[in-house]
Amino acid sequence: MTRPARRSALVALALALGSCVREPPDPEHALADAIELARDDAEDFLGDERELHVTAIEDPSGHALEHARHALDRAAQRHGVAHVVVYGGSHTAADLYTGVLRRSLQAGFGDLGHGWVAPVPPFENYWQQGVRIAPSEGFAAVEPTTKHMEIDAYGLAGMAFDASGPALAEIETDGSRCSRIEVFHLAQPGGGTLRVHVDGVPFEVSTAADSPRAASVTIATRDGSHHVAIEALGDGPVRLFGVALGREGSGVVVDQLGLAGAKARHQLLWSEEIWAPLLAARAPDLLVVSYGNNETDDHHLTNDEHVAHFERMLARLRERAPEASCLVLSPADRLLPDAEGRLVTPPLLELLRVEQRRIAFERGCAFFDVMGWQGGPGSMARLRRTDPPLARDDQIHFTELGYRRLGAALTTALLDELAREQTAPATSP
Repeated sequence: MTRPARRSALVALALALGSCVREPPDPEHALADAIELARDDAEDFLGDERELHVTAIEDPSGHALEHARHALDRAAQRHGVAHVVVYGGSHTAADLYTGVLRRSLQAGFGDLGHGWVAPVPPFENYWQQGVRIAPSEGFAAVEPTTKHMEIDAYGLAGMAFDASGPALAEIETDGSRCSRIEVFHLAQPGGGTLRVHVDGVPFEVSTAADSPRAASVTIATRDGSHHVAIEALGDGPVRLFGVALGREGSGVVVDQLGLAGAKARHQLLWSEEIWAPLLAARAPDLLVVSYGNNETDDHHLTNDEHVAHFERMLARLRERAPEASCLVLSPADRLLPDAEGRLVTPPLLELLRVEQRRIAFERGCAFFDVMGWQGGPGSMARLRRTDPPLARDDQIHFTELGYRRLGAALTTALLDELAREQTAPATSP
């Protein structure tokens, strides 16, 4: 068997076995071998690199990803968890580039399940790789909007789901596995009862408490596919935050926390008393943030205000997860009509691309230039004309293939940087 064929066979075996029945690794080469397996899986999505630009992770400090590398090393040694948390707007919410990141890292380091998922579709065509989310009954989504801009208990992902009467939400694994189901909710005065059904077996949870706080219930079950129904009984108000589908053992979990229309300033409206404990409970080893494209819709704000919002958002994340590694993704290209009706990249996007790089480095984060990977300002028009197209006609979003290519480019760049850090001389922060 040729070396590429052997690597492909090993990837297929790793994906099939997950974190359950893997042979003990060679301690000396465990990280390098896991990186090779993960990279081999991601390369399946790269396609024709002539259409795009090979882009590396930028890290002047040389140690922005050090904590994540150590977590992945432990996962490769089969005695640790590497937890990745990704925040962003609709590019992230599609779970396409994050889906490649999740699949490839789990192929190399072990599969600890899908991670976080909204149990109620927060927007039309909401989709998560490996999970089916049914239309809900009785739950209403609550998120920062132009009509709702006060600080509120939005939970981990910046969106909550309220029920004042009987309500039902259902999710089901679809090609993924789990053995631990965590339901996150708001405990509050007068809170009603939740009944969580796992494969038809009910578990009752009271959400009543003396004062508002983040809470959760964990249900252990067999490792495999499961159907989860979350029922509000209607005996009091209920606010759901989300569900985490996990597995026991070692490996990687990737929480995709993107929301369509999300902006960096929206995070500043999430009540820290509720959000911070949930983030701490997820214990991220790598925080990834991707904001900027939706900011071009906020014409009432100045450029300086947009930059300040991003800086405050990233500072708050770093303060609440100080040990985690951090990676900032630049805004992607977007085309909007100028004063003469020509489709151009808004100057704000080019400014945010520069300023987010600066802020990332000042906050000890690494940086990945998505717009540079595309080909720079104006490149969205060219990606619409590739065969097959990599960008949609709306001038802002990629096609599914485009997002998969982005996921492969990001994943391989991340793995290359981790491999470089592994062999680089030790430096003092």
